[in-house]
Amino acid sequence: MIFFLSDNGGPRKNGETFANNGNFREGKGSMYEGGCHVPFILHWPKGNLNVGEFDGLVSALDIAATAVAVGNGDTTGNALEGKNLIPYLTGKQKGSPHNALYWRMQDGMAWAIRTEKTKFLKLNKKGAKPELFDMKKDPFEAKDIVAKNTKKRAQMAKLWNDWNQGNISNRYLQSGEYQKKRLDLYKKMYEKEQQAAAKKKLLVIE
Repeated sequence: MIFFLSDNGGPRKNGETFANNGNFREGKGSMYEGGCHVPFILHWPKGNLNVGEFDGLVSALDIAATAVAVGNGDTTGNALEGKNLIPYLTGKQKGSPHNALYWRMQDGMAWAIRTEKTKFLKLNKKGAKPELFDMKKDPFEAKDIVAKNTKKRAQMAKLWNDWNQGNISNRYLQSGEYQKKRLDLYKKMYEKEQQAAAKKKLLVIE
């Protein structure tokens, strides 16, 4: 069984041209589809999978759950967050593996919730406001309909709030912030050792 996928869309922030996200908006780091709607291919000749595209909501978290299920692995203990995709890909089970997918960045600086029909999000940009899109009619997120759909906004917000109740506040920094702290630690250690070395007398051999 082989899984092939991208962890995010291609970069677009600095004029990069080596990636192509098609008509999806933006790219890596964005919660628009250009940042999170990516290729996901499962190849398993012995699995009797239906050939072609699958239209349900799928996550990289499903890889572990699928592999464990196929390998009859031990599923006791903490439940896996993903879903076993095989019943959906063989046609034994209909619908989408997930009712919704969720993204949360730095305790809510940015967030998104995506169902098959709707997407509700707030981007990680200064001054960003919540946006709502009809993903069936507008898969490329061209028209924000949040102002005219207060009922749908409330429904999506409830889905998010119910899911987020089971989470904890963020405990981790972005990788760049760890790098800054690490370099600052090395700098302080170096300065301390440099001062100590200046006070030491050099060895004189007689």
